[in-house]
Amino acid sequence: MAELFKITKKKKLITLFILKLISYLSSFGVSFAYAKYITSPLTADKLKCLITSLIILFFISLISNYFCTKIHELFIVDLKYDIELYYFKQLDNIDFNNLNDMHTGFIYNLIDKTAFSFYRIIDGFLECYLPLIIGIGAFIYMTLKQSFLLGIISLVIFIIAVITRYIMTKDREKIRKELHRKHSLYTGSFIDFASNILTVKKLRIEKFAKDTLRKKADDFYSDLQICEIKQANIHTIFEILIDSVYIIILLAILNDIRQGVDALPFLIFYISIMGKITSSLRSITRTVELTLRFKNDKLLLTEAIGYLRYSKQVTFNSLEIINGIFSYKNKPLQIRIPHFLMKKGDKVSVMGESGQGKSTILNILAGFYELNEGTLLVNGEEICNELVKPVFISQEVELFDLSIRDNLCLGKQIHQKKLERLLKDAGLYEWYLSLPNGLDELVGEKGVKLSMGQKQRLNIIRGILIDADLYFFDEPTSNLDNYSEEKIYKMIEKYLKDKSYVIVTHRANLKRLCDKHYEFKNHIMKEVNYGKVSRN
Repeated sequence: MAELFKITKKKKLITLFILKLISYLSSFGVSFAYAKYITSPLTADKLKCLITSLIILFFISLISNYFCTKIHELFIVDLKYDIELYYFKQLDNIDFNNLNDMHTGFIYNLIDKTAFSFYRIIDGFLECYLPLIIGIGAFIYMTLKQSFLLGIISLVIFIIAVITRYIMTKDREKIRKELHRKHSLYTGSFIDFASNILTVKKLRIEKFAKDTLRKKADDFYSDLQICEIKQANIHTIFEILIDSVYIIILLAILNDIRQGVDALPFLIFYISIMGKITSSLRSITRTVELTLRFKNDKLLLTEAIGYLRYSKQVTFNSLEIINGIFSYKNKPLQIRIPHFLMKKGDKVSVMGESGQGKSTILNILAGFYELNEGTLLVNGEEICNELVKPVFISQEVELFDLSIRDNLCLGKQIHQKKLERLLKDAGLYEWYLSLPNGLDELVGEKGVKLSMGQKQRLNIIRGILIDADLYFFDEPTSNLDNYSEEKIYKMIEKYLKDKSYVIVTHRANLKRLCDKHYEFKNHIMKEVNYGKVSRN
C-alpha cells in the first residue's frame, strides 16, 4: 500500500481532508446546538439562538461540501488512473513466463480490482474514519458528562463491535481470496471470448463458449453463497452490539428522569448523533473489508506480474550466449545453444524446422527468458540488470484499436509523403487509396478490419519507422505470398542496411539478407556456413 500512497497527489488529498473536517465538524455541531438550547423550559430566546446556530452551521457545511464535491470525484478518478498507469508501467518488466502462464484479462481484472480497492480505501478514510473519530469523540464527551460509567460502557461496546466485525470479516476474506481468483478467471475467459467474438462465430462454437463461461460462473457462485452466509452473520452480530448501546443510553436517561434530572438535552443529543455514528461504523467496517480485499488482490497481482526485475537499457554492441541451456516449465525438452555471437552491424539468420526453438532464442536474447544454464553476455559482460531492447517484429501482429496513422507513427510526427512511400514499397498503396478515410481509417480491435497480410506489412513499416539500432524478426513474412515477401525483403535491405538484426524464419529466401547464419537441428543451435549468399 505504501508504494501506491506515494503516487497519490498529496496536495489534493490534504485539501479534501480539510474540507471534509470542516463539513463533519459543522454536522456534529448541530447535535451540540440541540443539546445546548433545547432544555426545559424551552423559551423563544433559546429557539432564536438555536435557529441562528443551525443557519451558521448549515452555511459552513454547504460551502465546504460545495468545494469538496467539486474536487472529490476528480481526485478519486485521477487516483484510479494513476494506479492503473503505475501498474501498466510495471508490466513492461513483467516476467515473460508469468505472462505466458496467465491470461491478460486475468491480469487486467486484478489491476482494476486493486485500483478500485485502494481508491475506495482512501475514500473510506475521508467518508468513514474522519466522521467516526469526530462522532465517537463527541459521543464519549457527552456520555462522560452525563455519567462516567455510561461513557466507559458505551466506548467498550463500540470497540467490541468494531473488533468483532474485523475478526469475522478477516475470516470471511480467507474464502473471498479464492472467490476473487475464480471470479478473475471467469472474467479473463469472458474477455477472451468477447474479444474474439468473430472467431467464435466463424467456428460456430457459441455453445462451447457459453458452457465454458457457465462452468466457471457456477464454480464462483458456490463459494459466493458461503461468503454471503458469513456476511449475514457479521451483520447480525454487529447490529446487536450497536443496538445494545441504544438500550443502555435510554435506560440511563430513564434513570436520570426518575431522579429529577433534566435529561432532555441528552436525549436530543443522542437521537441526533447516534444515527451518524452507526452509519460511520457500518461504513468503516466495509472499509476494513476493502482493505483486506486490497491486500489479497495486491498479493495475487504481485504473483501474476512477478517480483519485477528493473533493467537498464544499454546501447547494443554485442550479444553472446555461451553453453546455454533452456527448458520450459514442466517440460523435459531442452534447447541448447553451445555458442552464439552477434556484434553491432551483424545481420543474422536463424533457420530450422518448427518447434526447434528459433523463437525462444529471440526471447532469451531480449531478456524475456532466462537461461537454465550457461551465460548471456551483453556487450561482453554478464550483467543481469542491463539489457538491450530490440524492436521485436513478430508474426503474431496485434494492432491497436486506433487509426492506421497512429499505429504506424506511435506518437511521432512523420510526413505524409514518407508514409505513402513506405506503403508503396510494401505493396499497400492501392489499398490505402481505396480507404474512405485514408490513414485515419480505424483498424478495429486488434486490427480486425484488416487481413493478416495487411497487418503483417503494416507491422514491418511500423518497425522501420521506430528507427532502432537492433531488430528481431520472428517469421516476418509468414502470412505473405512470394510477391509480397519479395517486397518486404527489399524494404528490409533498403531501410535497415545500417542496422543490426536477427531474422528467424522458415523461408530460406530471407537468409540472403544476412551475413551470419545459425541453424537448429535436434533442438541444438549451431553456426553454419552457407558460402557466399547472393543478394540479387
